[in-house]
Amino acid sequence: MNAIPEGSTVYMDVTHGFRSLPIVTLLALAYLRSVRGVKLAGVLYGAFEAGQAITPVFDLTPFVSLLDWASAAERFIDTGDARKMTRLLAGQPNLEAVAAPLAQLSGALAFQRPVEASRAARALRKQIKKVPLAKLPMEQGQFALALEHIEQRFEGIAHGQDAHHSDPVRVLKGQYRQIQFYVRGGQYAQAVELMYEWLISVRFWGLEESHIWTRTARQKTPPLSRITGKPEWSSYSSVWTEINQLRNRFAHFNEFERNLDEVLTPHRQLENDIQALISRLPAAVRPLGLELD
Repeated sequence: MNAIPEGSTVYMDVTHGFRSLPIVTLLALAYLRSVRGVKLAGVLYGAFEAGQAITPVFDLTPFVSLLDWASAAERFIDTGDARKMTRLLAGQPNLEAVAAPLAQLSGALAFQRPVEASRAARALRKQIKKVPLAKLPMEQGQFALALEHIEQRFEGIAHGQDAHHSDPVRVLKGQYRQIQFYVRGGQYAQAVELMYEWLISVRFWGLEESHIWTRTARQKTPPLSRITGKPEWSSYSSVWTEINQLRNRFAHFNEFERNLDEVLTPHRQLENDIQALISRLPAAVRPLGLELD
């Protein structure tokens, strides 16, 4: 691998490849594409047979796109970043219409817009259902598998915007799943920020306040004094205290420490603390009548 300069354009001929060497070489080139910007321009195979006047050469390059699809699908499913996938979808018959809601969902997740994310997830599921998966040509079959997985992964938050007015419980459950999604992708800051806002929404809902998700209402969040001393709010109050402190640390990038040499919580412990907090959410809101799946 060290013999291939950065940014090189490489053609791979596997005609006389010995045993497993073509596969090993292809994997090495796939790695070099990521770390050295190497461009794999072609994978060729010559079907040579003795006595042939002309040897046919097969271009196997389209099969390399499987590596790109695998990388793009993994990135989106894990983190919600669809930039790689939307680039691959550009110009693809039957699939290009999926790119717009996919990009919208990706942006909504990145910029912490749960209402927009629910709307985009719903639009994406509708668009996926229009794709003739069984009739896709062979070269698009790899995306059919990804589509099915994507639809299942984001089903929980695909409640659309209307539910914010008509079905707040469904919205709360959907945002809880979005918190879990952030954690699975290692996006702990977003998970904590959404958990903070989610707990405020639960307080509105539990106290039977209306217009939970409007700016005017959020400026008048019910004070903690309205739930203090009420047994059904005890677990909620405990979780709220911890998430409030944790959220402030994330929001201010830990800039309010006592001194620059202060030893902060180790990353692994912080990760475990966040996951432990999330695991306590179902028990914290169950006494209020909210059952999380």
